[in-house]
Amino acid sequence: MREKIRGRVQNKGFVLLSVMFAVTLLLTSAVAFAWFVRVQLLRVSAEDFAFRSRCAAREACVYASQKINEDNNGYDSFSETLYSPNGGISMEFGGFKIDVKIKPLDDRISARGIFLPDGNTLRAEYEQAWKTVWAEVGCPELAQKALDFMDADSEQKLGSVEKQNYLNRPIYALSELKLLDGVDDALLYGTKKNKGKKYLAQFISALGSDKINVNSANAETLAVLDSSIGYGTAASFVDARKNAPVKKISDLKSYPGFSAAVLTRLSNVLSTESGCFELSIKVAEGALSRNYRAVVQRGKDTGLLRWEE
Repeated sequence: MREKIRGRVQNKGFVLLSVMFAVTLLLTSAVAFAWFVRVQLLRVSAEDFAFRSRCAAREACVYASQKINEDNNGYDSFSETLYSPNGGISMEFGGFKIDVKIKPLDDRISARGIFLPDGNTLRAEYEQAWKTVWAEVGCPELAQKALDFMDADSEQKLGSVEKQNYLNRPIYALSELKLLDGVDDALLYGTKKNKGKKYLAQFISALGSDKINVNSANAETLAVLDSSIGYGTAASFVDARKNAPVKKISDLKSYPGFSAAVLTRLSNVLSTESGCFELSIKVAEGALSRNYRAVVQRGKDTGLLRWEE
């Protein structure tokens, strides 16, 4: 009799444990499912915000392009409100608050603009500058190879090589130059360890026209254009133009280093305007925000050349 009672107690205990285990399993599953649903809702919400903010950023890109096209004063300078680091455009669209900073490009030597229309012949105005750039970054032996890498044919230039992996077209991004032996991220963009050492991104851009805007060009680029300018003179000019933008190329004669002879040599590659502009776009909705970057071309409603997220 006692054994039967003990057996019933044991059975009840086993059933109770089974029920508790099942309940725990169900609760764990419910919590896991609730967490899964929450994660999925957050993901869907993030994707929805990303899609809507991207659409808003594209509209801001079109609006900024229109504002750039309306600016027809003959020069593009950081002293202008539209291009000032503290200026730009602020707008609201579809419930979003959008801020756009506009930077005039053509501030460096364009890898797309160094050749004549045949796509093979280097512009005479850039011959010395191109050699100087590669010497400045410590790789003078790559100057000719880089030209063969980007020109329109597969014929080898004097003192160079022609390889199967050469693009034989203008680069779309500076990083494409890494297909050249000897070019790496450090040579392209510099490193914190080699602070003070020159790198290619200071002188060369993948986008831009065949002319350089003297109102946006950095001192490094201006200095290599002609040996008569030099970095010190170029840096002084960059500082002076902050409050006195160059409205006509002939006005450069009043600045040291830009003699009549220099301006004659560089007349075909200097400008006071930019053909391309970089847009830094911030789209915010409450506590959420996303950043976009675009490069647009003047003269077109959108003129979109590059889009980054």
